[in-house]
Amino acid sequence: MAEYHGVKLLLTLIGRQARRHPWEYALLFSTVTCVAALWVAEPLYSRYAIDTMLTMREGADVNLIAIFGWWGLLFLLLSIAQTAEKFATWRMMNKTELDRSEEVYRHVLDLDIAFHTQQKSGEVVKVIDEGAENLTELQRNLIVDFLPSLASAVVFLGIGFSIQPFLSGMLVGLILLYIAIVVIGTQKTMKIQQQANRAWVERIGRAYDAVTNIFAVKSGAQEGRELRTLERANAKVFRKQMQVNRHWAAIEAINIFMLTRILLTSVGVYFYVRGTLSLGELYFFQASFFRVLTPFEILSGILPFWNKKVGKVRLSEELLRIPVRVRSKRGAKRPGHVDGHIEFRGVCFSYEEKFKILDTDETEKVADRIVETVHPLHEPEDETQHTQETIHPALALQEERRPPKRYDHGRDVLHDVSIDIRPGEHVAFVGHSGAGKSTLAMLLNRFYDVTEGRILIDGTDLRELDLLWWRAQVGLVLQDNLMFNDTILENIRYARPDATEADVKEAAGRAAAADFIESLPKGYATLVGDRGIKLSGGQRQRVAIARAILKRPTVVVLDEATSALDSVTERRVQEGIRSLIAGHTACIIAHRLSTVRSVDRIAVLDKGRLIAFARHEELLRTCAIYKEMVELQSHGMLAE
Repeated sequence: MAEYHGVKLLLTLIGRQARRHPWEYALLFSTVTCVAALWVAEPLYSRYAIDTMLTMREGADVNLIAIFGWWGLLFLLLSIAQTAEKFATWRMMNKTELDRSEEVYRHVLDLDIAFHTQQKSGEVVKVIDEGAENLTELQRNLIVDFLPSLASAVVFLGIGFSIQPFLSGMLVGLILLYIAIVVIGTQKTMKIQQQANRAWVERIGRAYDAVTNIFAVKSGAQEGRELRTLERANAKVFRKQMQVNRHWAAIEAINIFMLTRILLTSVGVYFYVRGTLSLGELYFFQASFFRVLTPFEILSGILPFWNKKVGKVRLSEELLRIPVRVRSKRGAKRPGHVDGHIEFRGVCFSYEEKFKILDTDETEKVADRIVETVHPLHEPEDETQHTQETIHPALALQEERRPPKRYDHGRDVLHDVSIDIRPGEHVAFVGHSGAGKSTLAMLLNRFYDVTEGRILIDGTDLRELDLLWWRAQVGLVLQDNLMFNDTILENIRYARPDATEADVKEAAGRAAAADFIESLPKGYATLVGDRGIKLSGGQRQRVAIARAILKRPTVVVLDEATSALDSVTERRVQEGIRSLIAGHTACIIAHRLSTVRSVDRIAVLDKGRLIAFARHEELLRTCAIYKEMVELQSHGMLAE
């Protein structure tokens, strides 16, 4: 049953690909059919040629030049057809692998933040690559190798039954015996192979984590620990895969091909001696034996890895079927101008917890996380780590991930929050960890949708606006802004690819980043390393601010943009922030209350509720929680 579903999945994907590239597949099927026909024609002609030449013993006049000329022509035609077939096959393979990886990758880019923050990016990228690679290989196995050989085998058997029914019947019986053995073996290995597939993916995911967090590994002197972790993962993979291989080794030990060749040769020679089979017909059976058994020989090479390969294709297909919940509606609006008037009206937000949080040693962890459709409304927020819209979605969206906080089903993280932010106003959101500050930032960027209530932009529900258009209006700067492994110039220009070098330098100057960039030996052409590892935290922040300035946003969201910096670096970064938010509506989330005193108004949140919204001076008089936070920070008792 599982094999049936695997074949059905494979045929569905091949059909989808054929509809996209009909001419390429027409060329492929034509060349494959031509090669198969010539493989049938050769032994048929050889049978005729051999029996014709044998008549020379009886004095018959035989045109040997014509006989050998036709043999040569068959050889030439087969060589040309096989060359064309290989070209068409390679073209199809390249298109299939690239198209499939692009299709799944595009979907991964579109998937909600709720999905990405639950996945190890190394595992996701591995699923994309291996899914495309194995689909390509299975497609070649099926279309180019197996089906043409099977069609040739059927034709050979049909001709064989017309020549010598007993020999043909014996060949069919041996083939059926082999099929039965293979089917039983496949069923026995299927479940073990699925476990091995999951272990393979999990192994790569852990190794990717270690490499992307190399500073944590080295600073903690944990190289040995990570190596032992990989060794344990390798041992588990090896153990599972060897279980599968033992089953297939037992099947391969039954050498059905040698048995068939021995029986066919001995019985064929017997019929030849008895005069019921000509030498040409005996040659035909010997040649057709290889052609009849070829599809089953191909099958024997595919089946030991069938479950493994189909499993990887299925993982990528399940990844492709995960729905995108936060998306633009049909006919979404793209206003010509944005004033920056933001209203949170009765906003409630909850995490409907349906993610399965698994132990790291659980063998089915990877497959369950990917196969399980993202049903939750949203994924619980981690107030200290956030994703950034400019981080490459196929790479880590978070440098480290913790299991998300657990909430009771239906429990609100935000409770009836209503805030009216005027155009051009600078508003700060403050509160203790877990108060819901960053959740508001995520909702404003529409990384999630509200559970209840509305967010209005110039009077229009945020969900009515085109998603990509709206995100292009928002400049987002986070606490930890990771970079592409590219030049500083391209990292800044990522926000606006059509920007000139002069535009980039102007943005860097306004972000107080130009001085340190120009002091580097290669200036703006400096490669920043993986995730910006060659830059300090303050330098990365200023590059991120330059990127946001270059974007020319209407609304600016700063989520803990300076909380990880020392005071000296913070002052430099604040210069860029002032330039970024000047003349724009700005929402600033901060733990350091000293950084938000100059804003127009401050919203104080506590346990998901808005408890006060006023200027700094008024809050000191009227809001006990805010006053307490200010006093604790001034005495160094509350982390800034």
